Amino acid sequence: AIIPDRLYYYFKNNNSLTRSFKPDRQKKNNQFLKSAIDKVNELGLPQSIIKHLESRYHGLVLGTIMQIVSSDIDKKQKRKLIYEIYYDEVLRATLRKEVMAKDAFVSRIFWIMMKSRCYFVCDILLLYKRQKRKERQIVSC
Repeated sequence: AIIPDRLYYYFKNNNSLTRSFKPDRQKKNNQFLKSAIDKVNELGLPQSIIKHLESRYHGLVLGTIMQIVSSDIDKKQKRKLIYEIYYDEVLRATLRKEVMAKDAFVSRIFWIMMKSRCYFVCDILLLYKRQKRKERQIVSC
């Protein structure tokens, strides 16, 4: 049987952690990765787990960048924050072929361009991802 009515309505909370801009979020992403790697080493778990953690970290970093792009701060401040992430030493250390291979195609291209310091292409890919996200939101309404 098909129910013609929508029974679930998604509430968009712009103050939620996943939607709101937090200026220290990249610092927290770095702390997460360091703590998780320390725990893997402390427990003597296989080092292959670290690749999965770094791939997850990439997702967190992209989320952080997308929040900056979507925020209402001025363009100059956005660019400054994004470029701080582009040059982040913790992030750059995770940009290894075997880690990036676990990421989705567009994300993988983004990381390859970042590693190659092609920041203009990174900016274009961010705009592309933002547009795709907007289109998905329109379709789901």
